[in-house]
Amino acid sequence: MIFFSGATFAEKLELTCDDRDLVIDPDTSLLEIEAPNNTLLTPDKTFRDISYQKQDEIIKFRVMTEYYIEGWAIDETSLMAYSRLDFVQDEGLDPVKKRYACVQTPEKALPDKLPRQKVGKRPRKRGF
Repeated sequence: MIFFSGATFAEKLELTCDDRDLVIDPDTSLLEIEAPNNTLLTPDKTFRDISYQKQDEIIKFRVMTEYYIEGWAIDETSLMAYSRLDFVQDEGLDPVKKRYACVQTPEKALPDKLPRQKVGKRPRKRGF
């Protein structure tokens, strides 16, 4: 006997805001955001499992590190975003405020045929 539940699963919303990539999962109320580094000293970083709140069509969340707190608000219908970056240790610095026009990240098409890869030789059996 097979039972079906009435649960529906919403698709993940993938956005690109300027040079930041976001993946919003409505099922878990978690998101991930890529934080590109503008210096060559440290690599880009992706923050995962960030909880967000949704009020009407506005998605709000915060990214907190030991150096800064970054608050975001994204309008899901117009895909406009606003961020505010506050520095933790430097109280004299003004917060950095930015507006973004986000776009949905297009799905990457799978290639028709995978490229051929060279296969190494098998080792010879020795002995028997």
